[in-house]
Amino acid sequence: VRPKPPLPAIHGLWQQPTVINNVLTLATVPIVLAKGAAYYADFGVGRSRGTLPVQLAGNLKQA
Repeated sequence: VRPKPPLPAIHGLWQQPTVINNVLTLATVPIVLAKGAAYYADFGVGRSRGTLPVQLAGNLKQA
C-alpha cells in the first residue's frame, strides 16, 4: 500500500489547513462584496439562501 498525501483541509498551502471551494462558491464572491450579504440573502427561502446558476439544455418546450 503506497502512502497517500495529506488532505488539503489538514495540510494544504504552506502546510496550513486550506479551504478548497468549488466554482459555484467562488462565483458568488463578487456579488456579496459589491452588494452586501443582506442583498444576497434576500434570494431564496429558509435555510436555502443565495442563488444557484442553472443551465437547461436539450429539446425544451417553451411556454
